[in-house]
Amino acid sequence: MKKNPAQRGRPAIDVIEEAVHLLRTSPVSTLLIYYTGAIPFALGMLYFWADMSRGAYAHRHIALASFGMALLYLWLKCWQAVFATKLRESVAAAPNSKWSLHRTIKLALVQGMIQPSRLIIHPIALILTIPFGWVTAFYEGVSVVGDGTELEVRQIIKRASSQAGAWPGQNHAILLIFALLAFFLWLNAAILILGIPQLLKMFLGIETGFTRAGYWMIWNTTFLAATVTLAWLALDPLIKAVYVLRSFHTAARKDGADLLAELSRVHASAKVVALALILLATFAAGPLRAAERRASPADVSSTQLDESIKRTLQHDKYAWRLPRQTIVDEPEGVTKSWLRALFEGLGETIKNWLRSIRDLIGDIFRWIEKYFRSKTKAAEDTASKGRDWMVMLRGFAYVLLALAAIALIWLLVKLWRHSSRISKVVHAEVITAKPDLSDEHVTAAQLPEDEWLKLGREMIEKGDLRLALRAFYLASLAHLASREIVRIAQFKSNRDYEHEVNWRARAQVDLRRAFSDNVSAFERVWYGLYEVTGETMTQFQSNLERIRSC
Repeated sequence: MKKNPAQRGRPAIDVIEEAVHLLRTSPVSTLLIYYTGAIPFALGMLYFWADMSRGAYAHRHIALASFGMALLYLWLKCWQAVFATKLRESVAAAPNSKWSLHRTIKLALVQGMIQPSRLIIHPIALILTIPFGWVTAFYEGVSVVGDGTELEVRQIIKRASSQAGAWPGQNHAILLIFALLAFFLWLNAAILILGIPQLLKMFLGIETGFTRAGYWMIWNTTFLAATVTLAWLALDPLIKAVYVLRSFHTAARKDGADLLAELSRVHASAKVVALALILLATFAAGPLRAAERRASPADVSSTQLDESIKRTLQHDKYAWRLPRQTIVDEPEGVTKSWLRALFEGLGETIKNWLRSIRDLIGDIFRWIEKYFRSKTKAAEDTASKGRDWMVMLRGFAYVLLALAAIALIWLLVKLWRHSSRISKVVHAEVITAKPDLSDEHVTAAQLPEDEWLKLGREMIEKGDLRLALRAFYLASLAHLASREIVRIAQFKSNRDYEHEVNWRARAQVDLRRAFSDNVSAFERVWYGLYEVTGETMTQFQSNLERIRSC
């Protein structure tokens, strides 16, 4: 029985590709954080290695040098933890966390208590082979979760162990890929160090210690340490990014951090408009407070008071106090049609709605007056000046609130149009949008197989056989992807797809032969100077039918 993808995790290649994308999209300051810790440690380690292996007086300062290397190791691990924190905030779309002296001290204590044991346990795990993957994932997880937000070492060890045990197949596949990458990076570093002095001597006549020593220098332990250090500096940020993603996806199974990352991306204009509304309401409250201070019981006449009481008693919430009204029948000979009764009922309903809206606005005004009412009262002005000033300020308050309401309506309309536009774009990409076949970034996953075939026939009708050949080639990739023989990815070359077909369709000789012929024909036409003839197109379509029928 196959495992659920949530149990076995994503493919290792996909995780590494996502990590590469994360590093490429991270700001330069994030990489500077990593190399702030790594470069001093690398230089100190190389000096310590050369001094201890060649220095005549190394025994005199071995204790002090070892203590310095211990401090540099702690320096490295602290900056790696900060680097991992920055990457995790980028993945989770979280705001940048604040670093205080208290948090920095906690981070240094946590890393200093756990990470030094790696120097002993890691080599032992490498010799035993089997626990090496779990041990590596554990210590990399400590760099991610031990970010100084908590000091409980037992809790950090528990979280790192839980994440290290998740998806062991994915973890070991990642380490195997990294082992191959590390070997080739080390080989490139060795060739670079050996090649540059030879080029200087060949073209500029500059003699160096490397050229005098010849190729025997490769047996020097310092040369080995330097090349390994260069390879480590190039590969280790990618390793940290991979284990940040593993930690994030592992935690997301329980706390839904991936969903929260999507929900946290709120449009900035909503915040700005909300702040504007708050400011407008604050400014509008001032005139209302002034009006309240100016008003007095003597300014209100008895007639106005009676009318206000009557209007208040007309509200539905006071209807229980009034006597039940007697229904007056229509005069004899007058009949009310159903259409008239319908429109009268609608009119009454609309008036009730408008009355409710008016009452709601009045309640809002009263709430603002109550909330922003000053505890201290200003001195009373003269009655005539007070009434004039009150009228002017109240009019200004109404204008401000009207502007706030217009801004709110504008925001809602804009957000609605924005959501409609986004949905239309996504809909077009999936169903109706036609990719540009001349674009090198087009992949077979952008359209289903039938759409690629239809697009290829359209190109033939237009007379563009070169683009038609590419459309048919993408149709073959889409067909193979639907049968899970290949996996479409932006970074893969045509030869990568050919290797996948040869590996996963080993028993289908006819399919492998037809696909290899089409790959060769496509590369000759697309990347070379070969013309697409009718015979080439016929043979290509024949191979495509063989691929689809196998």
